[in-house]
Amino acid sequence: MKKFLTIIILLTICSACNNGKDSSLSGKALDLYEKAKKGDSEAMNSLGNCYANGQDGAYLNHEKAVYWYKQATKKGNAAGQCNLGNCLEEGLDVKKNCKKAAELYRKSAEQGYAEAQYRLGCCFENNESEKEGFIRQHQEKNIFGLKHEPKYAFWWYHKAAENGYAEAQYKLGEIYLSSNESREYGVSENTEAAKDWFRKAAEQGHEGAKKKLETQLAENTPSATSKEPPEVIHPSPLPRIPRQQPSQKTQPKVSPPRVEPKRKEESNTKYRIE
Repeated sequence: MKKFLTIIILLTICSACNNGKDSSLSGKALDLYEKAKKGDSEAMNSLGNCYANGQDGAYLNHEKAVYWYKQATKKGNAAGQCNLGNCLEEGLDVKKNCKKAAELYRKSAEQGYAEAQYRLGCCFENNESEKEGFIRQHQEKNIFGLKHEPKYAFWWYHKAAENGYAEAQYKLGEIYLSSNESREYGVSENTEAAKDWFRKAAEQGHEGAKKKLETQLAENTPSATSKEPPEVIHPSPLPRIPRQQPSQKTQPKVSPPRVEPKRKEESNTKYRIE
């Protein structure tokens, strides 16, 4: 009996000393773990990616991915915030919470992380309501705790596109191409701007953008010998976004309007990741 208790105690001590280390890790994932346990937030997020995708020496494990995204988020890592937000939005081995996801996207977006800027734009555009299924007359808040605000969505899409996020570039192309959509987002239809954004997305391998250029916009696409790209007319004015004052470095060329959206209830929103 004593021998059995001794073995149990030793196993407990070894487990504690192991400090959560996954003995199955190898290669790049193992190197990332060694950096992560020393407090490297970039390594924490990257290790989360390894688990999320089952690659680079880690097996597929969403629970461990969420754990490392949380660790990166606690240190203010923008990529970790965005990835954790995505897990919360999708409910991947964590309780689904779209409102917390939107807040994480906002924190990440305010640090200039392009994917989070695009996802936050999607949050403002989402029509799904927790109570009614769809927002009626744009009065109710959606599942992300935000009102349906296409102009705010466009503002964040534009920021993400300028930061090189292909999906956002494609989205802007679609907005500029459709007269109905462009009016909803507060801009004018502009085929040349649409082509320019589709082209930028296509250069990054976006298949949808390539298809648009090859079919719908093929006749009007400038030839390869053209030296000057088409002039892009940027949206004017762009709406001011709650809880953010764009820095001089990232401020769009056009001036935001004076209209201040009423979001006092969200101005001090805080939560703790459990």
